[in-house]
Amino acid sequence: MRIGSSILRSPRPDTNLQFLSGLLDPRVSSWTRSGVCSYWDAAGALQAPGANVARFDHAPLTLNPLGLLFEEARANLIASPDTPATQSVSVTAQAYTLSFYGSGTVTLSGTATATVAGTGVVPNRRTYTFTPTAGTLTLTISGTVRYANLEAGAYATSYIPGASRGADTGITLAASTLPGLSVSQGTLFVEWLFPGILPSGQVSFIGFDDGTGTNRILLRVGQGGVADMVSSPGGIDTSGFAVTAGTIIRQAVAWSSGSWGHAVNGQLETSSVTTMPASFTRLLLGAGLGSYWLSKVRHYAIRLPDAVIRTMTNG
Repeated sequence: MRIGSSILRSPRPDTNLQFLSGLLDPRVSSWTRSGVCSYWDAAGALQAPGANVARFDHAPLTLNPLGLLFEEARANLIASPDTPATQSVSVTAQAYTLSFYGSGTVTLSGTATATVAGTGVVPNRRTYTFTPTAGTLTLTISGTVRYANLEAGAYATSYIPGASRGADTGITLAASTLPGLSVSQGTLFVEWLFPGILPSGQVSFIGFDDGTGTNRILLRVGQGGVADMVSSPGGIDTSGFAVTAGTIIRQAVAWSSGSWGHAVNGQLETSSVTTMPASFTRLLLGAGLGSYWLSKVRHYAIRLPDAVIRTMTNG
């Protein structure tokens, strides 16, 4: 009885990945990202690492660790973005996000009209999302404007110190390095933070699969603001729960041959399982689309009770 009560109060993970520490677990077998990129280090300095290097990002104003940064591919339309000058670019009729640091002003004219004032000296960042008409957009720069992005997308990503940044992809841990991983039962917990939520039809996901997608259990965020879970075979695709950008999302799935439970920020949904995956070969991180900071990933070799996963996702 005491053992059972202890598990309910404080379950011990069999795999515990903590990315707020700034250390990459040596079991991560690969990291793929092309192009140029950046992140803020623990001292508040803007760093520009090379390709295929993990980024442990920090909030530049507070220096609080944000976790391991995963981002989608983006292009930066601004030339010489470190200290940009007045320039014109070609745009289409879709959402764009302008971002920059400093106390200066960027005035938009041509296919969109706006005056975007900076919020203060570096590292204060100003972001502005707008939808121009197709054609030529002119950006008139005055005052101190540093580290500027103009990206196609409804939210800003990290500063891109060049023409483009590739997506962070291919980040996996082999199943053989994960103690107790089994298709018959287990629990996966994830804590992540999104700068913007993907639209309908697009998701970010973390979970276990066999390398083909035929056998999988995945936690997902996207679809215009929903955190859900999918499993196959069996065709499980949960209704999920609403989530918002800029807030920590704690999500867990617990499975066994007879049932599954899915919890998001203290909310719970459950059902029976008729068909279980046949095998897992890896834990996927940085999969799907979108951008996010990943702070925690935990795997438990047992199926934790629904009450436990509801509690562990409730802060």
